[in-house]
Amino acid sequence: MDIGKAHPQALVYPLTVAAKSNTPARKTAASKVLKSMCEHSNMLVQQALLVKISVSLHCFSSIFRAQQAVHFDVQMYLRFC
Repeated sequence: MDIGKAHPQALVYPLTVAAKSNTPARKTAASKVLKSMCEHSNMLVQQALLVKISVSLHCFSSIFRAQQAVHFDVQMYLRFC
């Protein structure tokens, strides 16, 4: 399979997202293409997967901090009203 051989950077992020899909066919197809792309662009694929994990963790921690701030604001409001 020669998908993404000329410009792998254009496909690697959308494929990493699709590989985490809840749709089995989409997940399987994206995983097969990523596996094929590893033959000629292994480092790029591995870096994209690492960035995807880092972004997910960063988003989770940001959401958690926002939830804590909202909880604190509500508690302060209830205390003084």
